Amino acid sequence: MRKEAKMDNRTQAEREADQAAVDEWVKGKSVEQLMAEFRRDMANWGRPPRPPAEVVEFPPVLSQAELWRRQCALDAAWQRTLDARRELERDAAMECHRGPGDPDYPRGRRW
Repeated sequence: MRKEAKMDNRTQAEREADQAAVDEWVKGKSVEQLMAEFRRDMANWGRPPRPPAEVVEFPPVLSQAELWRRQCALDAAWQRTLDARRELERDAAMECHRGPGDPDYPRGRRW
């Protein structure tokens, strides 16, 4: 897809003023200086100022009982996930109309 060329609706005086501003900006600078200034301006363009860094306290060492409680909660959540997954697989096996030639056909089921 081709990009349409943008029409330049500026007057000749506006074009000359822009060229004069560029000439004034470039005057007496080397290409390296211009590129460094351009990169700096592009790096800062549109970037909001950074908020000051927040100091976060290191978390306290947890007791053995607290670690055990958290691990039990994680294990219980994982077991619920596994149970739900098994239930979904069982429901999918019951709802799909499989035939005797399919590899996942339940052998003991009569349709």
